[in-house]
Amino acid sequence: MTDKHCLFAVADADPARSICETFRAEFNAARKAQFEWVKRQAPHADSAALKQGHSSRIGIFHADLDRKLWTNPDKKGCQFPRASAKALMKEMAAIPALPGGEVLARRLGVIDTMQYERGGSIKGGGAIGPLSMAFNGGVTPFWGAAEGRILMKMVDAASAAADHLKENPDDIITTPGAIDWKPMEGLRVISEDEAMAIFHTDKAASSEQAA
Repeated sequence: MTDKHCLFAVADADPARSICETFRAEFNAARKAQFEWVKRQAPHADSAALKQGHSSRIGIFHADLDRKLWTNPDKKGCQFPRASAKALMKEMAAIPALPGGEVLARRLGVIDTMQYERGGSIKGGGAIGPLSMAFNGGVTPFWGAAEGRILMKMVDAASAAADHLKENPDDIITTPGAIDWKPMEGLRVISEDEAMAIFHTDKAASSEQAA
């Protein structure tokens, strides 16, 4: 279950495209809300650490905020609300977190783990693909411009299952759908080179329009 069990895809038709566009809209709305909150707290702040997930916090860089309400700057110059700053923590908790790749993975039907049985008594399994993708549901979405094409790197359960059975032909894959998994309709599988070419093309077009 290595990096070779991954593929790149572009969402260029429905239903996948609509699902991905909804995800991007949610991501952008959460990002906007967090930045607006940061600007209210520190109008001259130059950057922020945005929250992604229920337990994470929003941090503000290089703002020299009130130490009674905010932690001392860390080694990167970032400060976070103190747990004792109840009103501040309540405000921050009400702001939506950035949806992670695991949200999109669930909506696209991506299988990110694979389980197997051996000899009727041994059971095993684990995450598909690199460990770096195990915490995002097996999908890393990205785009080169706000309205650019939505690309993603995702784990490939069918590839992982096939390789496992090639090395262990007597094993039984017990994860439903893993052996026959394929990307949702509307996702077009492309090479990494093509994915990066699309990303940079959209990014360059966006820069030209903004100039």
